[in-house]
Amino acid sequence: MGLRTLGFSGWLVVLVLVVLALSLISLSVGTYRGLSLPKVVKGLLKGGLSRADLSILDRRAARTVAALIAGLGLASSGIGLQYVLRNPLAEPYLLGISAGAALGVLVSLAFGYYMNPVALHATALALGLAGFSVVIATSAFTGLSPLSVIIAGIAVSYAISSINIVLTMLLGPKVHGALAWLYGTVAYVLWDEVTYSAPVVIVAVAWLLLRARAVGTLILGEEVAESLGVRVKRLRVEVVIASALATSSVVAFAGPIGFIGLAAPWIARLLVGSDFRASYITSLAVGPALVVGSDIGARLVMPIESAPLTAITALIGAPVLIYLLVRRSSWGG
Repeated sequence: MGLRTLGFSGWLVVLVLVVLALSLISLSVGTYRGLSLPKVVKGLLKGGLSRADLSILDRRAARTVAALIAGLGLASSGIGLQYVLRNPLAEPYLLGISAGAALGVLVSLAFGYYMNPVALHATALALGLAGFSVVIATSAFTGLSPLSVIIAGIAVSYAISSINIVLTMLLGPKVHGALAWLYGTVAYVLWDEVTYSAPVVIVAVAWLLLRARAVGTLILGEEVAESLGVRVKRLRVEVVIASALATSSVVAFAGPIGFIGLAAPWIARLLVGSDFRASYITSLAVGPALVVGSDIGARLVMPIESAPLTAITALIGAPVLIYLLVRRSSWGG
C-alpha cells in the first residue's frame, strides 16, 4: 500500500491527531515527574491540579505552543521558497534568512532593544531579507541555477553564523541560554514572546494560503503562469517577504532551527503529491509535528538543559537530503 493511499483528507486527519498527541506528551515530559501523561489529560478535562502542577503545566504549555508556531512558520516558509524558486533544497536555514534574522536579534540585544518587540522583529526581518538578498546577488553571477542558489546560501549562512557566534560570546549574560538559542530552542520561551510572534507567523501563513492557486501555477513554468494572469516576479517577491517575515518571527523567540523548512514540505509531498494547495496545508501539520516531536526528543536527550533543536531536526533532515540526492535526476542541476 503506497503512502498516498489515504489521500489528502485522510493524511490531514492523521497528522492533526499526531500533532494533538505529541502536544499532550510535550505537556508531560520534563525533569518534574509529578505531571504524567494520564495526570495531564485528567487535569485538562476535570481540573484538580495543584498550584505547583499548574505552574509547571503553564511553563510547558508556552514551550509547546512556541514549538507549534515555529513548525507552522518554518514549514510555510520552506514550501513557499521551494515553489517560487523552483528549487527542491530551498529553505530559510540554507538561504541566509535564518542566519540573517538571528543576527538581527543579536544586534537588537547589543543595542538594548530586546524589550521592544517591534524593534526586535523589524531588525530580524530586515537582516533576514538582507541575508537572502546577498544569496541571490551572489548566485546571480552563475545564472541563478538551483545548485548555485544553495551553494551561495550555505556560504552566506556560514559567514553570518560566524558573526553570530562572535556576537553571542561578546554579549555573554545578555543572552540567556545563548548557545542553545543559536542552534534553535524553545526551552526559554515566555508567553509574551509567543503572543507577539504568533500573529505575525499566522498572517504570513494565511497569506500564502490565499495565494496558493497562483503559486501552484509555477509548476507549469513561468511562461504558462504569466499566460494565466500570474505576475510571477511580483509573486516571487511577495512569497520571499512572507517567508522572511514568518522565519524572522520564529527566530526572534526560538533561534534559527534547521531542516524543518526542508523536511516538512518534502514529507507532505510524499504523502499527498505535488499539488501546491494540498501539500502546503499538509506541511502545516507536518511542520508542527516535527518541531514538537524534536523538542520532546531534546528534553529526553538532555533532561536538565535540553539539547538544541537543530541537533535533533538534523536527524530528520539528513534522510530527506539523501532522498533528494537519489532523486536528483528528476530535478536537475
